[in-house]
Amino acid sequence: MYIPRLTIITLIFMVMATLYSQEFTDLFPDDVITDVQPMTGMVYWDNSGDHQTDVISLEFSYMLFDHVVKDSGVYNWDEVESKLNAIASRNHQAIFRFRYVYPGYETSVPDYILQRDDYHETVGKSEGKETHFPDWTNEELKRFTLEFYTRFAQRYDHDPRLAFIQVGFGLWA
Repeated sequence: MYIPRLTIITLIFMVMATLYSQEFTDLFPDDVITDVQPMTGMVYWDNSGDHQTDVISLEFSYMLFDHVVKDSGVYNWDEVESKLNAIASRNHQAIFRFRYVYPGYETSVPDYILQRDDYHETVGKSEGKETHFPDWTNEELKRFTLEFYTRFAQRYDHDPRLAFIQVGFGLWA
């Protein structure tokens, strides 16, 4: 029978991999690792006390839309610049995630949108915490989001201080 043979072969490979995996890890004990390979390794938070090291090359940071934009079309990139400069001063690159939602917090939707009559956030529980959620039906929020990422890309597209930007919508986008 074909299926049992395939199952037996798979199990043999799994047992062999388990038996020999320890031998491969012994080849590279932790105390001989002297450098980070590109695109691998750990990423620390930018506000971690452990980021002053050369064993990492990337630092992760949440960013808030309302820290950059207070009024329609008015952008203040100072906080972005400050984080990028601090991370670069440690010879690392940044990974930014601009977020609207986080469990237990209000949104980071800019104030001028929050104050609109046609904008209506919802509040619910996420991870047992009262959490605010954006009004994704609001046309100004949609327009702003596109404008924001367009301007961010125009400004930082070739900036060597920035490795990645995580983009998405929803709670863990």
